[in-house]
Amino acid sequence: EGRLKARLITCPYHDWSYSLRGDLVRVPSKSLPEGFDKADHPLYRVALSVWRGFVLVNLREDADGSAETSFDPASGDLANWPLETPVSGHMLRKVMNCNWKIFWENFNECLHCPGVHKDLSRL
Repeated sequence: EGRLKARLITCPYHDWSYSLRGDLVRVPSKSLPEGFDKADHPLYRVALSVWRGFVLVNLREDADGSAETSFDPASGDLANWPLETPVSGHMLRKVMNCNWKIFWENFNECLHCPGVHKDLSRL
């Protein structure tokens, strides 16, 4: 239902741009390896499905597009939960004086966790 304002999907960090079909169309670097062919570097194909307002992405190459087939049978117990109309129970806003990429990469890897977050590592 939504629309992109541009006709390209562009990585805000690396600035590589892809067509809406997933073809690599622009790489800003002038020093690409010899023989680099943009056609060899498309976005990965994924299977999408929408379930109760959630867009679910399956990265498997042989995915059939339906996420419900992989749900645990107990997920049927969610039928009476109002998942389409969530209510926030708490919100915290924190301004950090750092580059977003440093924060996000540190948050998404936990190689440092055993030494810095010992209790978290025991979970």
